[in-house]
Amino acid sequence: MSEEKKKKSGKAWVVVLCVVLALALIGGGAYLAYRFIFNSPEKKYEKAMSHAAELMDEEEYKNAIDSYKEALEYEEDAEEAMEGLSNAYKKLGDSFLEKEDYEKALSNYKKAIKDVENDEAKMAAIKLCYDMAKQTYEEYDYIAHEEWVAKYDELAEEFEKDDFYTTYM
Repeated sequence: MSEEKKKKSGKAWVVVLCVVLALALIGGGAYLAYRFIFNSPEKKYEKAMSHAAELMDEEEYKNAIDSYKEALEYEEDAEEAMEGLSNAYKKLGDSFLEKEDYEKALSNYKKAIKDVENDEAKMAAIKLCYDMAKQTYEEYDYIAHEEWVAKYDELAEEFEKDDFYTTYM
């Protein structure tokens, strides 16, 4: 091989190597951009919150709860997500109340007030216990009546610890 052909061959390999290296850098940069900019925890949080809001509008409260929990995985102390979760539990409790599934309604009201101040859920929980205690008494179901009175007392004791009880009771 002549000296000139060797130089051309060497230059071709350098060009090919540069093109491959450039493509690798572009691909790596695109991956990093996707991974850290477009798929960041902040973006995942925003996506989960947006999805949760859509589900709330569609009255799919169980799925909205899952989306709010997902959002909280990305931002643990996000007040907006915690309030959304609380409201979703409250709405789910309301839906169980409409179906006359009082135990599930109360359970969801309690979840709604677990980590967030939610006066509507507190009122719904205490009212449910009061109404059920009254109803079971009027139906002469004294065992169920005592159970609902105990649940009412438990909530009332818990609520005495904050301003809600003195404001609303």
